[in-house]
Amino acid sequence: MSTQQAKRKVMFVLPSLEGGGAERVFISLAKFFSTDESVELHLVLMFPSFDFTLPSNVVVHSLTLYVGEKKVIRDVLQITAVFRLRKLLKQIRPDVCIGFLLRANLVLLAAASTIAMWKRVVLTEHGYSAAPVKSLRSRFLQALNLLSYRSAWYTICVSEGLRGYLITRGVRPERVETILNPVDIDEISQHALQTSVPPEMVRTDGRRRILGVGRLALQKQFNVLIKAAAEVAKSEPVALYLLGDGPERANLERLAKSLGVSELVHFLGFQQFPASYFAHADVFVLTSEWEGFGLVVAEALAARCPCVAYDCNFGVAEILGRDYRWLIPNGDQNALETGILNALRASREELDGVRAWGSQRVTAFHINAVGPQYRAVIDRVAAGRT
Repeated sequence: MSTQQAKRKVMFVLPSLEGGGAERVFISLAKFFSTDESVELHLVLMFPSFDFTLPSNVVVHSLTLYVGEKKVIRDVLQITAVFRLRKLLKQIRPDVCIGFLLRANLVLLAAASTIAMWKRVVLTEHGYSAAPVKSLRSRFLQALNLLSYRSAWYTICVSEGLRGYLITRGVRPERVETILNPVDIDEISQHALQTSVPPEMVRTDGRRRILGVGRLALQKQFNVLIKAAAEVAKSEPVALYLLGDGPERANLERLAKSLGVSELVHFLGFQQFPASYFAHADVFVLTSEWEGFGLVVAEALAARCPCVAYDCNFGVAEILGRDYRWLIPNGDQNALETGILNALRASREELDGVRAWGSQRVTAFHINAVGPQYRAVIDRVAAGRT
């Protein structure tokens, strides 16, 4: 049997490669598997949007769906995606299919089930199932999402808290396991060690740099961070830098203006390599209402950046530990402001200790530790041994 014939076909299905934590996780896994000559890696994108560079040997397939602004259009397009993906599955006959994020999970499970391939499907849960929902549409999608995990042959959760939540909602414990998200420590170290400060962060006024990273969406609560920065600025000279794009940008800009801190809040857009920003920030702050894992927290640790973070469900406390000094009770704005001030005022000795601890802690998320766990799941599913 030739090497080509012996290769295991692994297909990942994602909505797109627009900037986000789950997308960054896939990129790390793609780099890991791209060096494995026994794997033939396929990527299927529902919407052909790219913010990341892929390894050259990843075979990319696009379902070429139109990206509409209206949510109802996207919902209808998912039905189209099921039939297009079904055709692609029959052509490629992958040994294992891995879905990332809600839309991809639903489309993949539906498509595979119509051609008796559902036992080759692995779904990954990144937090949406436990997210607070308000609209009827969101409640329906969340219920459908949970149903998919009850029906799936196997599911990977990105935090232990998330796995526990799915089990309480009826997912069989033996069909779900936790694999923490990988962090590309080598890449982060390479960019973090660059001596020059990113041009957008160069300051001559002595202001300390507060950093927020993530999609500018309601879930991330950057409005909370802007308000906190405005309060901190009354006691310490600071500037806030936000990395990311999203639907809330205009609202956040208006908020900064209304608080009189527009000149202190800088919107830097999506950055494929945020490590140098972490490395030159005085503190990174996470104010999310919820997370599945909190990848940016682990990335900040890898770049030796002190973190102040809300203890939101799920994952953040699993990264930092319950006794981490700047883990803030979720939603406590006053404690958040105090935590930021304490981090900014910490002694060099204290900060060196935090950085050294963070560098050691993040080794648990190294792609060379996480990648083999995904490979083990792939081999078990392919062999029918889950």
